[in-house]
Amino acid sequence: MYKIALSNFRCSGHSLNIETGRHQNIDRELRHCNYCLKSNIYSIEDELHMLLLCPLYSNLRTEFSLQRWLCRHNCNQLFYDLMSTKNNNEIFRLSQFIYKAFLLRDKYQ
Repeated sequence: MYKIALSNFRCSGHSLNIETGRHQNIDRELRHCNYCLKSNIYSIEDELHMLLLCPLYSNLRTEFSLQRWLCRHNCNQLFYDLMSTKNNNEIFRLSQFIYKAFLLRDKYQ
């Protein structure tokens, strides 16, 4: 289940608004994160936003020790580093985070 979650996340086989909006012909800049939108934050809900920025998942980032990654300044490079890591422990924690983040997202939706 964790491998599937990571694979779907990496291949855009997920239900984030960046993908569902594409299929519904919604302009990219209007594919907002529903959680952040309630706080008047107009962030596009894409993979980077879910993994590194959205406050909905901050507790999960702490639980799976992803917080230490967030001390860097360049989010794009950080996202690339996380998605391309060869460290098995980091891959496993990342997979768990993604799986549980989508469960949390589904509860919130």
